[in-house]
Amino acid sequence: MTDKQEPAPAKGKFDDDEVWGDEADPIDALGSMSDNEILEAIRQMESEMRSKQNTMTRIKEENRQLTKDVERKQERIKKMMELPYLVATVGELVDPLDDDTKSQAAGSGLGG
Repeated sequence: MTDKQEPAPAKGKFDDDEVWGDEADPIDALGSMSDNEILEAIRQMESEMRSKQNTMTRIKEENRQLTKDVERKQERIKKMMELPYLVATVGELVDPLDDDTKSQAAGSGLGG
């Protein structure tokens, strides 16, 4: 006589506690439900799925918009980092006004 033992349930099966946690097995709940209750539960699940899909679509669109904003702002920062260099270069090329020219411009109301 050989005693055959039942193999231990494999980890990761759908009836494993790790899958359902503390929740009751949903298949057991179906046994006590009428056909109409099952259909209503299906409608609720479908409605919840549509709601989740709409939320996911909205989040993806927001993510796309934010990604565009980040790229645009990074480009703007890049240009702003170049601007001081350009201004300094132009300042070096233009000779500063002489004191005489500044005083004349101030006297005529043109600048200074």
